[in-house]
Amino acid sequence: MIKRLLIANRGEIACRIMRTAQARGIHCVAIYSHCDKNSLHVQHANEAWCIGENLAQHSYLDINKIIQIAKQSQCDTIHPGYGFLSENANFAEACTQQNIIFIGPPADAIRQMGSKIEAKERVSNANIPLLPGLDLSNLSETELLQQAPKLNYPLLLKASAGGGGKGMRIVEKPQDFLDAFQRAQSEAEKSFGDKALLAEKYLREPRHVEVQIFIDQHGNGVYLFDRDCSIQRRHQKIIEEAPAPFLNENLRKEMGESALRAAQCVHYVGAGTIEFLLDSDHQYYFMEMNTRLQVEHPVSEFITGLDFVDWQIDIAEGKPLPLQQSELCEQGHSIEVRLYAEDPQNEFLPSTGSLQQLQFPQENIGLRIDTGVQESDEITAFYDPLIAKIISHGDNREQAIQKLLFALQQTKISGIRTNLDYLKSLLQSKAFKQGLLSTHFLAKHPLVFTASDKEVDSAFFIAALACYLFEIQSAQPEPWKKQRGWRLNQDSRFPVSLRHFSTNKTLDKNLVVKAPGENKFSIEDENKSLSICYFPSDDKNKLHFCIENQTPVFISVFHQGKNITLHFTNYSLTFVRQILSSDNFQQSQSSERAFNHAPMSGRIVEIFCSAEQALVKGSPILAMEAMKMEYIIKAPEAGQVTQFHVQTESFIEEGRPLFDFQKEK
Repeated sequence: MIKRLLIANRGEIACRIMRTAQARGIHCVAIYSHCDKNSLHVQHANEAWCIGENLAQHSYLDINKIIQIAKQSQCDTIHPGYGFLSENANFAEACTQQNIIFIGPPADAIRQMGSKIEAKERVSNANIPLLPGLDLSNLSETELLQQAPKLNYPLLLKASAGGGGKGMRIVEKPQDFLDAFQRAQSEAEKSFGDKALLAEKYLREPRHVEVQIFIDQHGNGVYLFDRDCSIQRRHQKIIEEAPAPFLNENLRKEMGESALRAAQCVHYVGAGTIEFLLDSDHQYYFMEMNTRLQVEHPVSEFITGLDFVDWQIDIAEGKPLPLQQSELCEQGHSIEVRLYAEDPQNEFLPSTGSLQQLQFPQENIGLRIDTGVQESDEITAFYDPLIAKIISHGDNREQAIQKLLFALQQTKISGIRTNLDYLKSLLQSKAFKQGLLSTHFLAKHPLVFTASDKEVDSAFFIAALACYLFEIQSAQPEPWKKQRGWRLNQDSRFPVSLRHFSTNKTLDKNLVVKAPGENKFSIEDENKSLSICYFPSDDKNKLHFCIENQTPVFISVFHQGKNITLHFTNYSLTFVRQILSSDNFQQSQSSERAFNHAPMSGRIVEIFCSAEQALVKGSPILAMEAMKMEYIIKAPEAGQVTQFHVQTESFIEEGRPLFDFQKEK
């Protein structure tokens, strides 16, 4: 019996594991880096130990430290969660050597399935379809040039040890092969310490379908049906659903049985996922195996009614699987979205800052929210940008979509940029509802997820009224310090300057504010007038409005410091108040951050050029990394860097200068 469990992870997955383990009476030990000391997973644990510095390499990826803490805290078991060390064979081996139970597969199985090249070799004898391809790891440059014209184009170059889209390149024609190979190999070596590549046939619009499997220590195995994870950006999943829609039962059964054979061929034990690519003819091909619990496991839990962490612990304790394949069934449909701290309007760059407001709807029988953060937490650049997973379950796919959309519409976040509005738009898109799923969905079906200029203009008036009311609530004792502009025999005037958080566009107005009735206001300038109903709130930082003579949509307003966030049904807008006097107005203008300033908070990974070096347009200057994403800053035109303000491995805050750049004369 497992008595003391160390969770070698953080965030929502650590909290999720604790929920099940603590319900079984297991004492849960958390680890945390310096910036995670007040995090939710630390608060939920029975005890917590500091693992070290913020960088994952010095904390959550330090095998020796984790093993040492496990021994000191007298833990008999470690659960790795997902990410970090969850698929690290050396970690699994180190646990075994220290007589600590590792909740996961044997180290040999991790190694065999961790290499895409070896995994394909293993499953090739198990009668599982494979994409045509070639192992490039042992070929010389001369051999590569000889093979390139013979390959089946378009093809996909993949890092054998890779994941998350790193070390991947699509090659359309033979003459592009060598350059793409060298770039993919370099990225693979930097990311995984292994430059081995393989080439595979590239499917134009495949679906990404995966199968959940479990195998116990006695050799019993089952598959717990399938999931569709096709909707991705940069090879990262953002929506998953189970079961995979629009597949016939024979195909689903065949894929499930193939997945089980693939796992059994490496003597697998525990929870795992076999990932397939499905072409337009519904022919499936083995892609890879994830030797851990998946991020998206809740959708499979919803349709099966099972607790996968509970099963993992049972298997680790040597118990047989509680159900056989014939006893498993699925009910309804489940969809999960990943709510990320990122900016969809700016290439999905990571967003850092304080969660000034974080409000989720109440969980219920058809809605689940897995999160590892709470209001006022700081989102840093050190780890994955996941804020929460929001999961719905319904009798069918249409019902699951509507439940999830309603949950997202009730979710309110202020303080950082997120993909919340993007997800709402995605769920409402006609293509998604029709199930036109492929890994190229987002490129093929662009989403409109931002407010129109007209909507932003109306929102400005509402934000201005909110500023007016918040100012009244603050009850300045000295009338001369109030911003409201009283005039003898004239309407009250309210000078206000608001900067739109996303576009940096600033609007300056001297508004007329009238109160024609109780909790009713009219706010106007020389061109526009809005009649707005106001609904007080018990929370001094929140107000509620609706615009008269329009579809009755309530607008929730959150105020924190200088920030005013307006939550509409399908989008949110944040304005930052600029303090100006009534006589000090400037013409509205847009401002854009210069390209040589940090677009996000993060670490400098590599500097590609030296100061004074001549650069052509598009030359890479430096690479930054934040939240597991690498971003390369390139020269916008010919010129040179005259001075660098950063160095490799240094950490820099968003907006700070990186280097000075001089255009070519």
